[in-house]
Amino acid sequence: HPGIQFNVACTQSLLSLSRSEADLALRFTRNPTETLVGRCLASAAYCIYAASGETGKRFTAANRSDWPWIGVHDDAYNRVIFGSVLPEVRFKHQADSMEAMQLMVRNGLGVTLLPCYVADQDPSLRRVEPDPIPGVSFELWILYHPDVRRVSRIRLFADFIAEVISRDLDLFE
Repeated sequence: HPGIQFNVACTQSLLSLSRSEADLALRFTRNPTETLVGRCLASAAYCIYAASGETGKRFTAANRSDWPWIGVHDDAYNRVIFGSVLPEVRFKHQADSMEAMQLMVRNGLGVTLLPCYVADQDPSLRRVEPDPIPGVSFELWILYHPDVRRVSRIRLFADFIAEVISRDLDLFE
């Protein structure tokens, strides 16, 4: 739409929609903030990934606790992602972002959980186990402040994003 201009801020920090730091947000969450309105667009499944050159013999379910796991510097995130489904995981390495974790895996430094929509598109990675890990998923929400819900440019953009995501639901889920 020619009347819409957008700027993208890819950050781990949550910009405040209430303070107009952004008009809308795409957030992976299990519980979106109650003061915002929006809709769930998809659920992002996670799998365990290794470098595509790694042999399958190295990673068997029986020795998961011995695998060279890569986690995040944020212990709360590690508890949410790994803790409930892979409590035996001990991290050999930690990184400050999902992109860094992906790069470390790509270069053979270990294995980690990554969202399928990211890692399945990376030919230098492979799933260690074929199926997504049950219990590890986040919903992708498009959110905005109730005061802007009827602003046409925001509605148009939100509808556009929802349509694009719906075309790739199989990649996410």
